[in-house]
Amino acid sequence: MSVHWGQPWALALLLLMPLWWWRNQVLAPRAALRHPLVQFVIPRLARRTSWRGWSSEVLRSLVLVLLILALAQPRWPDPEARLPSRALAWVLAVDISGSMAEEDFALDGRFVKRWQVAQQTLHDLLVGEANRLTGRRDDLIGLVTFAVYVQDLAPPTANHAALLYLLQQAEPISTPPESATNIGDALVVALRLLEHAQVPARRVLLLSDGEHNVPPEILKGARHPIEAAQLARSLEIPIDTIRIGPDPQALTDDRLRRDAETGQQIMRQVASVTGGIALEAADSDGLRRAIETWDRLNRPLHDRPDYYRYREAYPWLGGLALFVLLVSIFWERKVVLRVP
Repeated sequence: MSVHWGQPWALALLLLMPLWWWRNQVLAPRAALRHPLVQFVIPRLARRTSWRGWSSEVLRSLVLVLLILALAQPRWPDPEARLPSRALAWVLAVDISGSMAEEDFALDGRFVKRWQVAQQTLHDLLVGEANRLTGRRDDLIGLVTFAVYVQDLAPPTANHAALLYLLQQAEPISTPPESATNIGDALVVALRLLEHAQVPARRVLLLSDGEHNVPPEILKGARHPIEAAQLARSLEIPIDTIRIGPDPQALTDDRLRRDAETGQQIMRQVASVTGGIALEAADSDGLRRAIETWDRLNRPLHDRPDYYRYREAYPWLGGLALFVLLVSIFWERKVVLRVP
């Protein structure tokens, strides 16, 4: 079992031990003792070159070494404490463009904005709701919101209370042209947040109507969602998509139907390219079913070595240093220094 050091910098103090020995042996003043019978006392005093003098130095040095090792906090992991846990590092990339302000989703018997239903459903996903959603307490979750411009509100974190607060404060942007949808850049930002997450399982959950419609005169160089999907595939990070909005076949307006079909196709391609899953949410119940499906399919089982319980050695080293110190005091007073 390998030894870990809580404060490895403290081991550098061991390099000062030769200097400490040199000071005690060369620079330290020699002890003096007034006595009328010097010729009788001298043979009984311990000399620096005698074994008694050296033994005293060795004991004091051992005390310092033990204290330095205790300060460095050596420890080793307890293999019994490495428990399996269903956890995931994922980033929620959620659309707050103008389309999310459409009042075509029902909540508590009345039509409300898509965004309100999305907020409530995502809250239940994170916290849990009855027997249908158990919550994601062990997950590291990040948050990205986007319209034309992308906001990385939180990297993957275990502080879900702060995440829920940020999600609650977000609102759809209804003023053109900032109300357009920039899915490609949002996915790139989400992937950057996940790139250094120290968890084996990483994913992106994209919640959007799928219409990537950034005006080039507003934002030049915006990445296309498929380009972002190819980046995700190279990083081996699946992107799961939930298209929120009415079924394209149910729309009577030709332009709206074409836009919805295009968005639906983009969302499915993003999921297919990255190895994710593509889900549809045409209404409030559909969004709930999509979230439940995603929650059920993304419960990876893996060990979390970051949550090891460590067996600390510094209390034992500190106690041993105290014991050696008491022994050295007794040794110096009873053995090394004996005055008649």
